[in-house]
Amino acid sequence: MNTIKENLIKKIQAGEITMVPRWQFVLRATLGVLGVLIVAVLAVYFLSFVLFTLNQSGLLFAPMFGWSGVMLFVMASPWFIILLTGLFLVVLYILVSQYAFSYRQPLVYSLVGVVLVVVAVASLIHQSNMHERMRGFMERHEVPGMSPLYRGSLDERPEGVVAGR
Repeated sequence: MNTIKENLIKKIQAGEITMVPRWQFVLRATLGVLGVLIVAVLAVYFLSFVLFTLNQSGLLFAPMFGWSGVMLFVMASPWFIILLTGLFLVVLYILVSQYAFSYRQPLVYSLVGVVLVVVAVASLIHQSNMHERMRGFMERHEVPGMSPLYRGSLDERPEGVVAGR
């Protein structure tokens, strides 16, 4: 124990170790938490948007019709948004893995925990009518970037899918 203390004191006296102000630690922690929150909100939003799009187009229930339904589901799913959601999940996992509560857990448990939290919150948002209200708002106000997202994903029905009642 004394050798570690002596080595540390020698490095401090030699100028190899310098003090860092507290505000840098606070800023780093604040930016880390803010990054986790932003990435988590984006992952939840895009996953709930995928669920909303699949539900509105009728593709959410396509796999119940056998192999042809599964193939229709795979071919007509919004893969760009699904891949974007996966990218946000990976970034979220990387950010969360830097915090102390995930150090003691195996990597698989942390990853499963992050994915389950995002899926649960996205499912809750999907059950609410948030996307329906947002689509109405986008149609009325023509929000740049968002209006084409809602309009483009909901106007197109895959070939062979008929809207029912």
